Amino acid sequence: SGAHGEANKLWEMLQSAGPLDGFAYAARLRERAKARDHAGALALLQTMREAGLTPDVAATNTALDACAGAGAWEEACDLLGQMRASGAPPNAYSYRAAIQACGKAKRWEAGLKLLAELKAREEPGLKVYGAALGGCLAGGQWQRCLDLLQELRASGTQPDHGCYGAALAACHRAREWEQVHALLYEMRQVGVLTPETMRPYHRGLWQKAKRELGYFKQKATPPHKRKVRAERNAFFKKRAQSSGRARRPRPVQEA
Repeated sequence: SGAHGEANKLWEMLQSAGPLDGFAYAARLRERAKARDHAGALALLQTMREAGLTPDVAATNTALDACAGAGAWEEACDLLGQMRASGAPPNAYSYRAAIQACGKAKRWEAGLKLLAELKAREEPGLKVYGAALGGCLAGGQWQRCLDLLQELRASGTQPDHGCYGAALAACHRAREWEQVHALLYEMRQVGVLTPETMRPYHRGLWQKAKRELGYFKQKATPPHKRKVRAERNAFFKKRAQSSGRARRPRPVQEA
C-alpha cells in the first residue's frame, strides 16, 4: 500500500544516512509487525546482529508479534530458542506471541507445549491462557478449552470474558449444548456476564442451548401412567353409558 511504500522509502533514506541505532531498528520492527511481515522482521534482527547490535527482549518480542500475525509458528518457536541461548530469556509476552502464532497455524499441541514450558518457570497470566484457549478454539478442541479453564480456577485465577468466550465458542461449534449451558450459567454466576454485557449472541445461545436440551418441551407422560389413565377413562365412559348418562357433545354456539 501507499503507507508501506512511504515507510520503505524512509527506511532506505535512514540506511543511506549512516549507521542506525537501536531506536531506528525498533521502529522498523514495529512497522513490520503491523504488516505481519515475519520474514522482514526476522531479517531485521539478523541485520542488527551484523551491525554489532544485540536485539533485546523488546525487539525480539516485536518480531514474535510479526510471527503471530502471520501464523509463522515454527519461526516463532525457533526465535524462542534463540532467546534462551542468547542469555536474554523470553518472558511471558514472548510465550504469548509464540502461542498465538501456533494458534493461528492451528498447531494447538505446540501452543500447549509452550504453555507447559512457561508454567514450569512462572505462573502464566490470563493473556497467555487466552492465547492458548484461542489456539484450542481454532483447532476444534473444546475439551482442551474446558481443561484450561479448570487449570485457571485451580490456580486461583478467575477466567475473564475472553477466556470464557473462547471456551464457549469451541463448545458451540462442537454442538456441546450441555457445556454451553453450563458455561453461560457460570459466567452469570461469577459476574463475567451481566445484563449490561450480555449481547444478542449470548441470549440467542442461551435459548438455543435450552431448546436443544429440551427445557422448553412438555414432559412426556410415562408409559405406565398413560396405561392407567386410559383404563380409568374407559371405566368411567362405560359406567356413564350403562347409567344412560353418557355425555353428549356440546352444541356449537353461533357467534
